[in-house]
Amino acid sequence: MPRPALISDPSLSSLLARIAAEYPGLYLAGGRIRDWLLGREGRDVDLCVARGAIRLARGIANATGGAFYILDDDTDAARILYQESGLVVDLASLRGGDIISDLKARDLTINAMAVRLADVALAEPRLIDPCHGRQDLEARVVRATSEEAFRHDPVRLLRAVRLEAVLRFRIEPQTEAWIRRDASLLPNSSPERIRYELLQILATAGVANHVLRLHTLGLLASALPEVALLAGSPSSPERGAASQLEWTLAVLTGIERLETQGNWLAEEERVLGPFSVELARYLETAICDQRTRGLLLRWAALLQRIDDVDAAHSESQAHESGGNVSGDPAAEITERFHFSAQEVNLARSTVANAQGLLRLAAKGMWDRRDLYRYFQRAIAGPIEPLLLARASQPILPGKQRPNGESLSRLASEILGHYFLHPEQLVTPPTIATGADVMEWLGVEQGPVVGAVLREIREEQAMGRVSTREQARKLIRARHARAD
Repeated sequence: MPRPALISDPSLSSLLARIAAEYPGLYLAGGRIRDWLLGREGRDVDLCVARGAIRLARGIANATGGAFYILDDDTDAARILYQESGLVVDLASLRGGDIISDLKARDLTINAMAVRLADVALAEPRLIDPCHGRQDLEARVVRATSEEAFRHDPVRLLRAVRLEAVLRFRIEPQTEAWIRRDASLLPNSSPERIRYELLQILATAGVANHVLRLHTLGLLASALPEVALLAGSPSSPERGAASQLEWTLAVLTGIERLETQGNWLAEEERVLGPFSVELARYLETAICDQRTRGLLLRWAALLQRIDDVDAAHSESQAHESGGNVSGDPAAEITERFHFSAQEVNLARSTVANAQGLLRLAAKGMWDRRDLYRYFQRAIAGPIEPLLLARASQPILPGKQRPNGESLSRLASEILGHYFLHPEQLVTPPTIATGADVMEWLGVEQGPVVGAVLREIREEQAMGRVSTREQARKLIRARHARAD
């Protein structure tokens, strides 16, 4: 089967041809070349030039209608964004002053290939490959370009694992030894760059195996030490897992199955099947910077068990300091990696409310008020805790594990109310305002007003009131008795 053209998109091909004609001496390098040789549709457009990349990028952006951004003054790197197409073109000056030196200074051999930009339209453009990346592609090997590759930029440590996972390659032994040696350097990198690589790994099929790979290479301890500590925290024998980390990996596998239509167990198909389209759309919704709810659910699942390990540590700190140590470890870690405030809140809500659902299912009984209160607590995202609870239920110890049928009934009700009848319990219509409450009770604005409004909404959820007049009579009668 013939390999597709290096640039198959006509608009991108036209743009690059225009740039090559007006700005000679440019090279196309990196992931686009790798993916082309693999017969994959590349996304990256990384251009490099001998010098003056920022100045050149500004000129190209002005000439082609792109938006210009400086990425790094020190390394002379810039970005051009084309809003209409979403195309991103990165431009950087060559390290070492020539293309061979630049490629040898890159991270991995399979990323250290280039072609002249003027040749990209050719059926077989001449490949510049000083590190034998094409040979490693054919052998399906991830290999560092040099012994110093990871020391120059420790984020490359995670990128090696990410490409091993995504491409289903293997890291060759010498590169693996260098990763283990340099793993402790990873915290020297920015949280945002570490976050990007971690999330790319979490998004890959077979996620539990990749997290375990990070752990065995020493990278989990450097990137997420709280999660790595789970390996030394015993799990209940009833869970069938030797450690909390093993338990966490089992939950991640469960989450992955729940996200994948056609891979559901019979009971999951019965509960989730009627909402498969809505669930897929929900999990694909982006929260911030194209990070989806499904990806953030995996992130929360990874952090779910650190409460157990962190509690003992927190009690020890509190005893030593003579005070109290409080906080939400999942939220704190999410914040540490500079996620948005909405994402931090979602991580906190997912972990806390999954535990609440398991407790509710263990009781085996609930009413509309319980469901309404759940939707209010899980306003950041009510589906994520449900899926996390469902993935966790089969491996909880016997005394903590709710009956599967009970959790399925609870899940069916939550899904039905959220996707089919949100006006009943999720977002009941407003039938009374703060001004109404102040008039009915003769009170000023304050906490009492908010409490009464919450009371009214709960009564709506229970089906006891549905109009403003019914709410007025109920509230006045109750508060008259209280007086």
